[in-house]
This record gives sequence, C-alpha cells and structure tokens, in this order.
Amino acid sequence: MRSGPESAGGSGDETERGGSGDGWPVGTVLVLLLYVALAGAGSWLALGGYDALTGHGDWDHTPSAVFEYEYDPWRNELTVVHAGGDHYLAENTDRLVVVVTRPDGRTENHTIGPPFTTCDTYTLRAPPGSTAEVRWRGPSEDRWLVPGEFEVPSTAVTATNDDCSRG
Repeated sequence: MRSGPESAGGSGDETERGGSGDGWPVGTVLVLLLYVALAGAGSWLALGGYDALTGHGDWDHTPSAVFEYEYDPWRNELTVVHAGGDHYLAENTDRLVVVVTRPDGRTENHTIGPPFTTCDTYTLRAPPGSTAEVRWRGPSEDRWLVPGEFEVPSTAVTATNDDCSRG
C-alpha cells in the first residue's frame, strides 16, 4: 500500500491542492501588507490626522467667530465683543490682535487673546474715523487673517445735557 499524497487521491501536485506553487510566499505578502499599513499610518500622522481626529492643534482649522462692536462716542472707546462661534484658545491661536488705524495713518496693536471666547469683551480707545481690524494668527501660521473689521464713525459727537441748563 502506498502512502503520501497520491494515496489520498491527489496527484502529488501541490498547486492543485491550494499550495503555494508559483505564487507569493505568505510571509512576503504579510510583510508587504504591514509595510503599506505602516506607511499609510505614518503619512496620516505626518499630515495631522491625529490632530484632526482628536481636535488638538489647528490642523488647517481657522476658528470662525462672530464679532460685534460697541462704540461710545463720548469716551472714544470701542468694545470688541466675541458674539459666538469658535473660541480662540491657545490650541488654535498664537495671537489675536486688534489693530486700530487712526485717521492720520498711525496704528496701535492691542493683543486680546488667547483665550477669547463667547461673550468676552475687550475695550480700547479709538478716535472718530479710525478703523479697527481683529487679526488672527494660528499656532503654525506665518500669515494673519482678518475675521472682523469695524469703522468708527468719523463725525464728532456733541452732547448737550438739558438737565444742566438754566433758564
């Protein structure tokens, strides 16, 4: 009696029974798959995938917020109000600055954050005819973006107090 593959009804040809034959060895295929997976994971991490997944870092995310402005003409004071939207935190903001450009062209910089979150306010002096720009710079940005701008009315305000008049 014969023993071996031919006695079990096979021809002895490993290829017919699902053996490796001329194909890739299983070990080589596994190493290639592992290499592709590691390369993909490395690229994902290098491009900020972890930050995007966890919400850490700015990963190409510019905060979007609404700013409102209140101007007191008697005091020449402008109040910048964070009226809603994304918060400006250390994780997504290097600097948040209000740049006031006076009518004579001089500028003043006022750093207001981070943090600067919903309902936070910042008050500064701004004469009539000035322009105020809120400028944002992210932690890895080399440029400034302007998410808000306000023009102070150029007319001088005069007030009268009728309670003080004698007549």
